[in-house]
Amino acid sequence: MGEIFSRSSWWVEAVELAVVALLVTRMVLVGFLQPPGRVLSWPMFSRGCAVVIDLKGKRNGRYEEINIFDHLPSGHFSITSTELQWLVDHLSETYEEIQGAGRIFYSEGESEVKVVDGHVVV
Repeated sequence: MGEIFSRSSWWVEAVELAVVALLVTRMVLVGFLQPPGRVLSWPMFSRGCAVVIDLKGKRNGRYEEINIFDHLPSGHFSITSTELQWLVDHLSETYEEIQGAGRIFYSEGESEVKVVDGHVVV
């Protein structure tokens, strides 16, 4: 029994080498070549961006505060300006008018962001 584990045949080594080569190839393709946001992509290569904004929606003639985290997927805590526009488009189905102001933070710095008449303005 000890002889089986002490000396492996050439085909076992070939299979091990092939598996390692496939894993390394997959990691390189997914990690360096695929754009962020795709299925099984590495989030460490995505651009960091977050929006902090106070949104108000008009419904039945009255403005009310909108908590964006009530409308985002679970565990989703930072969004880009594009994702904010998608959220505003989604909220436009519920609210007559959406207004807001805040800041957008990204690796190059920060800037002001506004929502005017349902459109995100950076």
